[in-house]
Amino acid sequence: GEVSRPPPPMPPTYFFAFDVSANAVSSGFLMKAVDTVKETLDELPGGERTHVGFLTYDNAIHFYGLKPGSVTPQMMVVAELDDPFCPAPEDLLVNLGDSRGAVNALLDILPSAFAATSQVDSCMGPAVQAAYMAMNHIGGKLMMFQCTLPSLGQGRLLNRGDDHRNAGTDKEHLGRAPADPFFKKMAAECSRQQICVDIFATASPYGDLASLSTLCRYTGGQLYHYPGFRPERDGLKLRNELRHNLTRFTAWEAVCRVRCSKGFRVSSFNGHFFVRSMDLLALPATNADAAYAVQIAHDEQLPTGSVSYLQCALLYTTADGERRIRVHTMSVPVVPDIAQMFRSIDGGAMSAFLTRLAVERALTARLQDARETMQLKLSQSMREFRLLNTSAARAFNCLIFPDRMRLVPLFTLCAAKSAALRGQTRDVSVDERIRSIYEIMSAPTEAILRRLYPAMYALHAMPPEAGFPNEAGAVVMPPRTVMAGDRVDARGAYLVDDGRQCLLWLGKMLDHGFVNAVFGAQGPPKPDVDFEPTLMQGNQLSKQVCGVIGEIRRRAANGCHCTLTVIKQGDPSEALLFPLLVEDRGAGGAGAMSYADFLILLHRQVAQAGGSR
Repeated sequence: GEVSRPPPPMPPTYFFAFDVSANAVSSGFLMKAVDTVKETLDELPGGERTHVGFLTYDNAIHFYGLKPGSVTPQMMVVAELDDPFCPAPEDLLVNLGDSRGAVNALLDILPSAFAATSQVDSCMGPAVQAAYMAMNHIGGKLMMFQCTLPSLGQGRLLNRGDDHRNAGTDKEHLGRAPADPFFKKMAAECSRQQICVDIFATASPYGDLASLSTLCRYTGGQLYHYPGFRPERDGLKLRNELRHNLTRFTAWEAVCRVRCSKGFRVSSFNGHFFVRSMDLLALPATNADAAYAVQIAHDEQLPTGSVSYLQCALLYTTADGERRIRVHTMSVPVVPDIAQMFRSIDGGAMSAFLTRLAVERALTARLQDARETMQLKLSQSMREFRLLNTSAARAFNCLIFPDRMRLVPLFTLCAAKSAALRGQTRDVSVDERIRSIYEIMSAPTEAILRRLYPAMYALHAMPPEAGFPNEAGAVVMPPRTVMAGDRVDARGAYLVDDGRQCLLWLGKMLDHGFVNAVFGAQGPPKPDVDFEPTLMQGNQLSKQVCGVIGEIRRRAANGCHCTLTVIKQGDPSEALLFPLLVEDRGAGGAGAMSYADFLILLHRQVAQAGGSR
């Protein structure tokens, strides 16, 4: 019989779906998104292989025919939302080089074409279906730009809002669960056809990210959130994050398999993917910013002194059409006693992994249950170590743990106080909580740890070399300060970095010379603006501050743009800082413990459990 051949390598394919409702237009979101796509076209990976497509949607779906050689895009409107269709499939997803004239013309006219719109509805569900029909023969990345709660067609959603009536009950998690199975079903279909979905959402005060985010989670995509989008505050962030997303190295039509030596098995995965089988992940498009966690179980006794192996193999296609297999193999010695294992623990990886498990549990359980499960795993680990040290087990007045785990209790407390997990507080909207949960589920360890325990730099105490590269080329950073309110001096200026935002806090008694040197005669900007450091003065101090902020932004993981907000002591905007002072009792809402109190509680739990054995 005839031998079947594998399909040709997927070309880098980007399909853009823009919400053009009145909110998207009036907020400036449509203009900023379209402008960014337009200026990034020449940097899309793939060269002559790159394909693009576009649609817009409000109360109807608007397709755009982009015939090769034409400079006039053809708009086709589909008002049938219950059963959407593609009117001219051959011209909807085109080679960028062949149809560049029509693409440029479309992006030039899109914002003005809907400038006078009064449509407030959004048919996001049918738009996803339509984009799927246009892409399913190739696959690629579907970039959704969503401004309004979906209100028409399949996937329409009601405003569930921040309903606190179920807080603390068995129904609490329902507000964090999808309201409609439509989006998860579409995600499964997209994954099957090698389509990855990224969502850039701005709906405020509520956009039901709990429902929409399943499109990203199960297709290996990414969720971006700019609530109540304003160009002066969010424009640069959107531009830089969208640009990074489009231009970064991407592994197309990828699958990932994890193998273990005899006696081990993969028990669970954590991240954004679709599980095809027990050890195989489907990743339509993945990248170096994404991270995945794998939980390994062992089912039988392993011979001491032997070596076991863990292997991760990623099969993917490059933007140039080259099929590759990337293999990582790790050898793990089997040691005779658990104390040796404790001495080899990676405390940062352990903290990030416990946090990942907790935020995933928060999607199906009470926040309190998620926090307690994480803390229970920590106390169990520390109890086991205490029992290995019999002299320490008799000392009930001290907390004993391995040196490599010394920061795990701190990160565990910080996770409980994070936007993803903290409870008994209304300063975190359900959409913001969902964004934080999905960010942690897909972030690398370093990014998770920075989210949990921010860095606070004392800018008023900078050495002369801070902000400038040293002989090795690394930028010298100012001294760091403990994240506690009693370490903040009213005579100082502090820069707080959590990997997603930078807060520049100015004390009431700060020397006016510092303010004038950095901001000039006009003084600090308003707190609702993403201040651009290059607007600072050209003197030595302002150059140092610019250098420090530039280095923080360069280090930011996941392509995240760190916004810069200037806060004066005593202003209402100071509320942005308080949750980040994670070692304080107040940070994390009512009932939250200080770090010292948490260590006392942890010691009590470990000592009592150890004494009961």
